[in-house]
Amino acid sequence: MGCTEQNYCAADLADYVLGCVQHYVFAVASIDAAGNITDLRPKGTLNDQAASDALKKHEQSRNHPDASTSEKGFVRLSSETNSDSEAMAVTPKALKAVNGECKWPRSGITKSERPCPEWRYQCHFTGYF
Repeated sequence: MGCTEQNYCAADLADYVLGCVQHYVFAVASIDAAGNITDLRPKGTLNDQAASDALKKHEQSRNHPDASTSEKGFVRLSSETNSDSEAMAVTPKALKAVNGECKWPRSGITKSERPCPEWRYQCHFTGYF
């Protein structure tokens, strides 16, 4: 009994039935004009592939709500120290800048020269404001 090797090149990559046996055709590699071979097989376990597919579908969807004060969602960050926007979240850089400006008392500066409202002198910011 001998082995027979058959090579098929299916340009259309269509599944087919041969001798009552279903054959599923898909590309496992591609070869460019320079002869470079690229492996096209999926990477990882089936669970990894399913998770990756689900993530790709979600990324392609348009269901990306913005966060609000009452709803979860995507958040834009801002380093502005004078913004009154409720659509953006403060960054540590902005928080540090505000804390640096509002640490009082500072010698040689009168109360009227202070850049921050009085209530800011009483506390040190550590979170959202």
